[in-house]
Amino acid sequence: MTLSKETINNLHETGFAGFNLKELDESLYNKLWDEVGDGPHTLQHNIKLVRTKWLQKQNQEINEEWLFGDTSYIKEHYTQDEYEEGVDIIEITVRYEDIQECINFTERIHSIDKIKLQQLWCFQIGLPVPEIRESVYDIFYKIIDTFYNKELDTQNSVYELTWYRKNGIIYSHKDVWDGRLPDPVKLCSILLYLNKNYDKSEKGQLYVDHDKYVVWPEFGNIALLDYNKYALEHRVDPPTTDYGRYGVLSFIDIKNVRNKSSLF
Repeated sequence: MTLSKETINNLHETGFAGFNLKELDESLYNKLWDEVGDGPHTLQHNIKLVRTKWLQKQNQEINEEWLFGDTSYIKEHYTQDEYEEGVDIIEITVRYEDIQECINFTERIHSIDKIKLQQLWCFQIGLPVPEIRESVYDIFYKIIDTFYNKELDTQNSVYELTWYRKNGIIYSHKDVWDGRLPDPVKLCSILLYLNKNYDKSEKGQLYVDHDKYVVWPEFGNIALLDYNKYALEHRVDPPTTDYGRYGVLSFIDIKNVRNKSSLF
């Protein structure tokens, strides 16, 4: 299998491209498949963070001591602002010592009555996790080379191992950092799915441009969003199983993408 020119052109014409890693490079697909082994759940121990956002009535009280739990944690981010009259928006990113505490936190979130959940997922951020680090570098480098004919500084880019548990969600939104296009900071985003033995009944798919495009979380599937001309709306359909949806995500900084070295 080879990646079609139509797929490459689609990114620059529509702002979106979806394909499978096997179409781009079968050897990279096979190497990553072997490294993931029994499945991406084996990478779970790297995950220590949870990000969430919800809407609640302004007179609604949440017990923070109960919400965050008794074990050691760090609130990376916590805001409570007015969303509209009578409604607050709560945004939280919290870091725990292990994945089980992340799971417990998400379960407490789901147990809160009368909130409208907009975001909830577990993740690790920074370098790619050690088990698949070199493969992620090679795959993301190959994507930037293929679609932009440029070189990616892989080791200075930031990556997230994301895990959406059952009912994990990100609501419909656009990735625009300061409202300008082309984006002055970000070139594109790349999402690489890791789920093995996936069945569509498990959901967790990505919808792009008001459901015009859909990318199922099957192993090797890739979604690429370009920020040169477009800021496409997108969302994630909540997974239906506790196994959930795994992927590697990176928002590629323009500063980390350079022209190829001249031969002269």
